[in-house]
Amino acid sequence: MPKKRTTVCGFAAVTESLVPDCAEEKKPKKKKWLKYAVCILLLVALAALTFRYLLKDASLPEVFKTIKSADPYLLLLAVAFTLGYVLFEALGLFAVMRSHGNRTRFISTIKYAAADFYFCGITPSASGGQPVVAVFMAKDGVSVAFSTIVLLLSTATFKMVLVLLSLLSLFFISPMIFASGNVLLAVLFFVGLVINVLFILFCLLLVYKPSVVESFGRKTLKFLHRIKIVKNVGKAGEKLDKMLESYREGAEYAKSHFGVVARMFLYTLIQRVLLFSVGYVVAVALGAKSDYFVFMSIQAVIATAVDSMPFPGGVGLSETMFKRLYSLVYTPALMMPALLLTRGISFYLLLTLTGLYILIYCVFRLVRGSVAAKRKEKNL
Repeated sequence: MPKKRTTVCGFAAVTESLVPDCAEEKKPKKKKWLKYAVCILLLVALAALTFRYLLKDASLPEVFKTIKSADPYLLLLAVAFTLGYVLFEALGLFAVMRSHGNRTRFISTIKYAAADFYFCGITPSASGGQPVVAVFMAKDGVSVAFSTIVLLLSTATFKMVLVLLSLLSLFFISPMIFASGNVLLAVLFFVGLVINVLFILFCLLLVYKPSVVESFGRKTLKFLHRIKIVKNVGKAGEKLDKMLESYREGAEYAKSHFGVVARMFLYTLIQRVLLFSVGYVVAVALGAKSDYFVFMSIQAVIATAVDSMPFPGGVGLSETMFKRLYSLVYTPALMMPALLLTRGISFYLLLTLTGLYILIYCVFRLVRGSVAAKRKEKNL
């Protein structure tokens, strides 16, 4: 946990100089520090409270003894799956960007994918990922218009894959979802599923019926203005027009580049399957009786349930749901070790690795910029 905190603090400090000058509203440094500090404290507090609650009735020596007995090579395979999650997201971004004639290198898209996971993990409702990715893209010379298209397609394919895997999971673990005591899980799962389906329908309407989306948006603005939520309806309408224009451009791109979008969907599918397979690999490493589709379905259901909840990285809620579902597939002796390994590898370890990767990149960029500036001064 301290390493993760250091990573977040270090990144917040270094990235101050990386925010593009073209940003519409450049927040004061104090506000940025405050934002990251709040994210850090919330994440650390949630994690501490969660594991204190989960481990209150467990024997820590026995838990760690069981973890040490796990097959190390299979655990390394699980780590490789989580790294594959980032690499395949990078492949999807790379495919879209190269199709547009952008000369972005693959290493740059790895940076985008790492930043997306890291900042989604430390901010409520995963709200911090794409804005930071857009900043990095702007620094690499990618236009705001095209970065909006790339990120919209990334979000759309992500939602589509999650819905697909969630629906498939119903065939394998429906009795577990609707078991006695799982009311909260079932409700959150279907709420998450509905929200994702509505987003996909929104994207489809943008492609085939953009006038419907525009009409609905304007009526919604008028209603919000009537109930005093939106004060300046004219200014809000301008923002709506800009947003819809960006979405329309993304929709046009999707229609004219179906093959590229299909590749992105395939990469996203592989990406999610790799991450959702971590639970199964951990089960095999612990020597537990395991069914691949059951373990993958558990991960998919929990991911959908916490997808729209305002918890950084789903911390607290994810672990609680894992404990409930894992108690149905693991013996009591293996349940906590399996939960700690699965969640530790698929989230906490990957969060730390992506944070360190971004921190190293930022330090390298600052050093390189400083060296270039000194050389320029000498030449003058």
